[in-house]
Amino acid sequence: MLKPPDESNAGADYAQPVIDLLANLDPEQRAVATAVEGPVIVLAGAGTGKTRAITHRIAHAVSTGAHQAEATMAVTFTVRAANEMKSRLHKLGVNGVQVRTLHASAYQLVQHFWPEVIGGASPKICDDPDALLTRAMQKHGLTTERALIRDFATEISWTKAMRISLDDYGKRANERNLSAQLSTDQISLVMQSYDQLLASNHECDLSDIVLLAAAMMEDQPRIAASFTNRYQHFTVDEYQDISPAQQHLLNQWWSDRDSICVVGDPGQAIYGFAGANSSFLSELQNRFTNATIAKLTRTYRCAPAIVHVANSFAEIPTVSQREVTGEVEVISSSDAKSEAAAVANWVSTKVASGFALNQIAVLTRLNAQLPAIDMALTEIGLSTNLNQQRGGIDLMTMHSAKGLEWQAVAIAGVNDQLLPYQPFNVPLSESQYAEERRLFYVGLTRAADSLLLSFSRDRGASEFLAEINSDANHDLITVNSSVTKPKVSTEKSKKLQVASCRFCQRGLVTPAEIAAVRCEDCAPWVSPATLEKLMSWRLAQANQEQIAPFLIFTDVTLKAIAEVGDLNEAFLIGIAGLTESKVSKYQADFAELLAK
Repeated sequence: MLKPPDESNAGADYAQPVIDLLANLDPEQRAVATAVEGPVIVLAGAGTGKTRAITHRIAHAVSTGAHQAEATMAVTFTVRAANEMKSRLHKLGVNGVQVRTLHASAYQLVQHFWPEVIGGASPKICDDPDALLTRAMQKHGLTTERALIRDFATEISWTKAMRISLDDYGKRANERNLSAQLSTDQISLVMQSYDQLLASNHECDLSDIVLLAAAMMEDQPRIAASFTNRYQHFTVDEYQDISPAQQHLLNQWWSDRDSICVVGDPGQAIYGFAGANSSFLSELQNRFTNATIAKLTRTYRCAPAIVHVANSFAEIPTVSQREVTGEVEVISSSDAKSEAAAVANWVSTKVASGFALNQIAVLTRLNAQLPAIDMALTEIGLSTNLNQQRGGIDLMTMHSAKGLEWQAVAIAGVNDQLLPYQPFNVPLSESQYAEERRLFYVGLTRAADSLLLSFSRDRGASEFLAEINSDANHDLITVNSSVTKPKVSTEKSKKLQVASCRFCQRGLVTPAEIAAVRCEDCAPWVSPATLEKLMSWRLAQANQEQIAPFLIFTDVTLKAIAEVGDLNEAFLIGIAGLTESKVSKYQADFAELLAK
């Protein structure tokens, strides 16, 4: 059994005077650190020192005897964040607090009680779920290209995060923006095979661990009692990223206690596609009506110029405390290849001005955009971390960059249909559009001193850039100013119109139908040989331009062009993914490729 903490030496590991814990905190951080009784909800903008505030709160609570270190649990979502919190607590003289990722804490519980409740050894965490997923896809005759594996992995993660059974998945699949290549039945069958492979290996994935831990506590009152006797005080970081399954587990852990502190920023909730739901953050205020609510708005990361831009997209606008002004640049290039070269040139100027390589990052919306940038940087002699090298420039997606920061950041591909990401030109729902805005905010606020926003003219600039430009005449926010910029509404000014088939006028449903402007029943026949010829041309063209093939045309767009039989006519019809510059650039090639 888990043992209750020893109360005889509560706070014994803590030796520093209490005043040291509060002396270097700003007023809002101090309010968090001193609120040690009852529930506390911390709303923290990007770079406002939330980790500092909550670690000082834990240390202050332990040092004053309000909390016992051994009875305190703090959970985060990444190993890096957990290690950072442990390190800070240790420097503050506090040891004995259980600081882990939520999944590690859940796994510890499962490992401890499994032999007693189920019998035998507990299941291991699968170290290569993609390999099992690949086998499951092969079993059902599906191609195993990397993008498709990612799509399946996302659906599996979402289903488990939402606590949805395989039987109910089909009923909820209409909530998802599924790949045009997949049907609901295919996804359900692969999910079933994937889970069977896990079970046959006596393994589980990270999503399963959360579900197993919650089920154990629900089904075994003795386990629940043992846990709640052991831990009485809880801190949860990045609470805006909690999923229904994770909240269900937290409910088991918390039981009827209210010694809870959560910290989050609804404006950085970017994992809705994987089941995260930032509404738990707002609902907590209704659940605990006696909660202390603190807001951190002074950012110590971003210079004023960067804050000025980022606040256009913020849900918690911040005020920079930096003395330097900082810089924000916007550049455009003719196409993706020249854009990669331009971004590499910008990076080289930063290196020449004294920025360390590991203090520079290039961020994109999609992984497929990164190889071209990696090649452009490599060609001018700059090493990157895309291929697991150390000490180079970081190249990653904005999702991967969450929680990180650099002195100089370039966001490449700030283009129409990439930011916000609109595959196949399918209209986004209001919630999807809002999440794309939040993702852009996360990207913007990774930069401390210098920010570059780059786009290619052949795809057109993102509407987000227009939003920044419309605000360009405003004065920069300075250290001593107040936050005056309002939260920008995520509602679009015009309602989305339902697309209809260009042949029968029936409403279009799937992404592939909308992209091709026709329903599936009216799809013209295209010979496999023609499609093969177009695919080969696209691959050769992508190699020549040194960009990902989908940046030229997606599979769906390529098939739709073939159906129409002429590139210019396809553009006039409104086939997704076509622009005037692309028609001009590739018209001669397609005239030859599609010649009768």
